[in-house]
Amino acid sequence: MDDTTQTSRALPQNRSWLARKALAPRLSLAVVLIASISLVQIQMTSNSSTRGSAVRSESACTTLAALGGGCAAQWLVDTKTGGPVTFAVNKMATTAPAIEPSVTSSTITEPPALFGTPQFIQRSYDLTALSAVAGVGDTVGIVVIGAGYQQLNSDLAQYRLRFGLPPCTTTSGCLRVVNQDGHSAVVANKNGQDSGWAFETAMDVDAVSTTCPNCHLLVVQASAQDVRDYQVAELAAHRLGANQISNSWTEFWSFKQHDFNFPGVAVLAATGDYGFLAGAYSTPEPASFPSVTAVGGTSLMQAPSLDPNARGVIETGWISGSSACTTQPQPAWQIGDGSGCKTRSVADISADANPATGLYVFCSCSGALTGYTGGGTSLATALTAGYYGLLHSLGVDAGIGGGAWAYSDSTKLNAITSGTNSSSNGQCAIASLCANSSGGGYSDLTGVGSISGAVIAGLPGVAGGSGCSCANGTTDYVIATPTPTSVTLSGGVYPNGQDTHYWWEYGPTSELGQATTPIDIGAGTQVVAVSNTITGLTDGVNYHFALFASNTSGAIADSDDGVTIYPGYSDGAILSVRQRTSRPIRDQSP
Repeated sequence: MDDTTQTSRALPQNRSWLARKALAPRLSLAVVLIASISLVQIQMTSNSSTRGSAVRSESACTTLAALGGGCAAQWLVDTKTGGPVTFAVNKMATTAPAIEPSVTSSTITEPPALFGTPQFIQRSYDLTALSAVAGVGDTVGIVVIGAGYQQLNSDLAQYRLRFGLPPCTTTSGCLRVVNQDGHSAVVANKNGQDSGWAFETAMDVDAVSTTCPNCHLLVVQASAQDVRDYQVAELAAHRLGANQISNSWTEFWSFKQHDFNFPGVAVLAATGDYGFLAGAYSTPEPASFPSVTAVGGTSLMQAPSLDPNARGVIETGWISGSSACTTQPQPAWQIGDGSGCKTRSVADISADANPATGLYVFCSCSGALTGYTGGGTSLATALTAGYYGLLHSLGVDAGIGGGAWAYSDSTKLNAITSGTNSSSNGQCAIASLCANSSGGGYSDLTGVGSISGAVIAGLPGVAGGSGCSCANGTTDYVIATPTPTSVTLSGGVYPNGQDTHYWWEYGPTSELGQATTPIDIGAGTQVVAVSNTITGLTDGVNYHFALFASNTSGAIADSDDGVTIYPGYSDGAILSVRQRTSRPIRDQSP
């Protein structure tokens, strides 16, 4: 991936070029991989016109000409046709069962964590349990350019229904779409719907829905692309009760810090998709303001089957994510961070941004409802805004007053130990400005680490590793070569600050029926690799496996049904929890 060097005054270009096959949905490196899990479960297939052709990532939006910047949303583009890579979306029913997100005496089941889905993002960041039970009462504000996007409400409804997330519509009041003055009206676009900014908006709401399904959403549409409209829109988001304000765009030279500084509100902004920034473009706004949490980007890839790890993913700094020593004063919480800057550096924190490893997005951007693969630091910002919503609902003031919180809890975030953007724009004289250290720690590219549910003590999490559906010794993603009567399974468990046990359940049907002896892995905050050999299997029988974990806050299981959460089950009742419960209140597997 070779990126050219920009000239000193030209606006930085989004140039993360990729030479790879068009992305079709594929199975994640799950703790459980069962033959019955099929790609048709999410009813999305690669567009035949792009299948097998090379793709590149490209900015989805037009440039903010008046501001010298643009949105930080990217999508995959077919190099032959020049159009975005899309997926057909088969609509499901238009209604969904009512869901009570904070029930503690029953169970909650999420669909399988297929690559590109909300469930994959949640599991990769140890948010599966947290996303299911937290976020109630929080409102995430999203400030965007008005794109004449009329189908946002229905598109989001289909997205959340497709992926088993609780409903959030304008009718229920969960979703509000207003103009910059706070009135409930979709802002028109003089040239009709702007497909790029519609995509930006759709990805923002889908991403916040991914990390915080129980948060309310407030979409504020600025009327035009100038400073005053954005200033008014930010004020409207604050006035209408947003606890977080997500800004998935970047510009240069126009704003003041007070435009993005509100008491008790966490303001977040994308660092941009321009790679390393220097000279006239060294200060991306609003991300560079000390009152704002600057969100950088990572690539979130599935760990290869021959080299599994406890998390199940490999996360690196994204080549197009922006970093810089800005012209803003250095806040106290960045002094001594190792950035090499004497001024405010960006980023503070990070999340998935690479379109090639990004999130499925549903949008009627150009007519019918269509699936896309989205990324950019826009995605990272919205994912982090939803994450901050989870934490805020639990009494953690993440992001209020700037990025200081991330630095104080950095040991519980995911350390990013590789990746660079040094070849994207200009020359980088200080390694920490553009590359992640093998020892972790601060990097301007990804901040102090990526988002993680480990910052909250509570329900355990299950992650990555390997699983198997074995018939006559045939395997998929198994840590060691099985015999006809035994198999070694590997996975990861997050204790999340409470003493935790794990065990495997298995059997010839999805009801399982047999269990290994529970093993205590302590009360740490980092993912723990677990691996066990199961013997005494019957030759020729297809087995189902599930990884369970339990602590005093409850239990969690990853199986072919998806991930099931059992809030309220004590550590003293950990065996066969699955078989001692009634049907889950939330069972929306596709």
